[in-house]
Amino acid sequence: MFELNDPVGLIEAMAFIAWADGRVVPEERAALEGLAHSLDLDEAGRAAVAAALEAPPSLASVAAHLRDPVEARFAVSQAILLALADGDFSPIEHEQVRRLAEALGLDSDELAVIEADMQAVYGEALTRAGAPAPER
Repeated sequence: MFELNDPVGLIEAMAFIAWADGRVVPEERAALEGLAHSLDLDEAGRAAVAAALEAPPSLASVAAHLRDPVEARFAVSQAILLALADGDFSPIEHEQVRRLAEALGLDSDELAVIEADMQAVYGEALTRAGAPAPER
């Protein structure tokens, strides 16, 4: 079973993307709150979630929590899923995902693989935002 070293980093990465358009929509808020509940966070973790729902976390904070490359890739994929919570993966969300991946030390090739994997499952919503369509 995959276990996060620092679950706050995952929450912050996802919240960073949720704030891409300047607000957290109800679907994104519900997803973040549900994740936080399922992670059984301690008081400090719950406070970090509350703060991330009130204002966007900084990329520096996200990167400080997510130092492991496997966790970084997982966080980027989950951030993409959160971006789809409202039914659309906007170009601004796509750009913020690129910035997130870069801050976490993922290069453009690694991001392209993550996006292609997500595209294979979630299809058109990613293509509309500019994520590359998987090669057939």
